[in-house]
Amino acid sequence: MNVEEFFSFDDEIEIESLLLTMFIDIRRYGDEFVEHKPLIDFQYHESFIKVFLFGIDDVGKTSLVRRIKTGEFDENYFKATRKFKIEYIPGDEKGLIAFWDMPGQQNFRKKWLMGLQDSNIIIFMIDIANQLRFEESKKEFWKIINRYDLFGIPLLILGNKGDLIQHSIENKDSACIRLKNEIEDYFEFDKIENRDWKLILISVKENYNINVVMESILKLI
Repeated sequence: MNVEEFFSFDDEIEIESLLLTMFIDIRRYGDEFVEHKPLIDFQYHESFIKVFLFGIDDVGKTSLVRRIKTGEFDENYFKATRKFKIEYIPGDEKGLIAFWDMPGQQNFRKKWLMGLQDSNIIIFMIDIANQLRFEESKKEFWKIINRYDLFGIPLLILGNKGDLIQHSIENKDSACIRLKNEIEDYFEFDKIENRDWKLILISVKENYNINVVMESILKLI
């Protein structure tokens, strides 16, 4: 029997979302009602941080997670993310950080709200070198961030692919400040309410400001 004939991508995402939601509920139940933890538990972490990473396709979300986890960047890796990906990364005294990497293609965006459940922080990524898709990215951002049930969740905004924007060395600092201001104005980030938020310009390829990303995650939560 060919199982693929009976299940679509939507079916797969629905099943994964259900299983992951059950995992969160079970974890919460255990934290609330189990008084005595096992004496031996090599997998247990005192705290669990869920980071929800979203943005339209081809902005570098999966490359960011790979860079944070392994310190590496594969310039020849162009395979688009087709389903939820969860990577676990130690967060020092904060415990375990789970990065939920969401597919950014149009037909997967309707599933974002399923993955957002119980997030401790939201990360939104932009390809700052592709201004032709700014309007599309802005629309998807506000569609998510305006939801009442997400109020109060900290937000980290990452402008990736700064390495593709050419600036002279002498004016690099001022150019970055100007670009950052232009992005804030275009996306109307000044209208963000009911949450702490921060915008950082990064380059996953050149490992620029990646350490600041981790620091900001731990501070915002």
